Amino acid sequence: MNVDEILSDQARIAYPVGIEETGRRLSQKKGKTINFSLGQSGPEAIPYDYFREFFLSLSRASEEELRPIALYGATRGGSTGLEAVKKIAKKDGIDPDEKNICLSSGALEGFYLLTRALANKGDTVCCEAPTYSINLKSLIEQEFNIIGIPVRGAGIDMDYLENVLKSGKRTKFVYVIPDFQNPTGLIMSLEKRKQLIRLAREHEFIIIEDAPYRLISYDNVDLPPTIYSLAPDVTIFVGTASKMFCAGPRFGYLIGHETVIERVRRFKQCAGYNIPELCQRLVHGYLSDDTAFEKYMKRILTVQKEKRDLMLRKLEESFPRSNGLSWSKPKGGIFIWVELPEGTDADLIWLEAIEKEGIGITPGKGFFPYDCRRNNCFRLNFTFPTNAEIIEGIPRLANIVNRYL
Repeated sequence: MNVDEILSDQARIAYPVGIEETGRRLSQKKGKTINFSLGQSGPEAIPYDYFREFFLSLSRASEEELRPIALYGATRGGSTGLEAVKKIAKKDGIDPDEKNICLSSGALEGFYLLTRALANKGDTVCCEAPTYSINLKSLIEQEFNIIGIPVRGAGIDMDYLENVLKSGKRTKFVYVIPDFQNPTGLIMSLEKRKQLIRLAREHEFIIIEDAPYRLISYDNVDLPPTIYSLAPDVTIFVGTASKMFCAGPRFGYLIGHETVIERVRRFKQCAGYNIPELCQRLVHGYLSDDTAFEKYMKRILTVQKEKRDLMLRKLEESFPRSNGLSWSKPKGGIFIWVELPEGTDADLIWLEAIEKEGIGITPGKGFFPYDCRRNNCFRLNFTFPTNAEIIEGIPRLANIVNRYL
């Protein structure tokens, strides 16, 4: 039997995640490797003491207290999970009712289920260009008509978006990451947030606001309010505990209109049904002590700011600002975005960096929809590698990049 002939159309167009492929290739290398492609914090950000206390408390719990951990739970989330979402949302100026919340296995699943609930194959949707590569992969594999909207200094290009909206095709949703955007690190201005809300109401589309980095701020940035807090009638908020806690519990959530959230829950019932009670308790316990939470956040932000500053210094020392080469200086988030001269192929740099230096980066084309794809750029993560790896790795990477300039 030829199994390829049985595969669905969506299975045929599915492609591997770039960071997964980078990790696979690095794992095959002998000797030390350095990975600048990941999207998470380093080991020093893990609250080990809290983990020990949490699991020790379970060893003392009664059977009645432990029983919910072993059973199926509510799709929307249990009481501890919903309370955790409310505590996180409060930090973002949002006070949701439980009917407007649905937990998900990380923000990725929440985004996937949400877009399934909002659009059909062939429907027109818009996203920033560049944008988060894995959510873009989700849009591509659902076979939407994706239009990339350029990202400028203060966020998405509103004139470009308005022209798209006036072109005649109904747009179902516009996906944005307004705070410390992935991959550019840019912040959408308040003026542009209000413009986007106006367009959403005029043209009747949903704004999907993805906000994983909002609390990851290094320079005392006074961020504008969330789009959801300004316009809950046209916005669905996608949140996660992965960047302010850790990614392992896969604790994500959606906040939005009751009708949309209920449809997402129905999809979730065929996609794992519910978030494990253990994970909900783990996140809830972490957030329950405000003083401990603030102390933890201060510590990890201090460490990650030092890493950001170190990587920026090494880039200044190793990469000449000439021949069209530049990079972002993010005030928050976890990435630096590097722009190369027109015509430079970052895929070649990516491959040579792995094969010759054992260094992983994320080439740029995966961050752009097909209608505006380019590859003279790449993304660097500064939070996962150690200081020593940044000091060693950036000059070695520069030796390769400079050969392509």
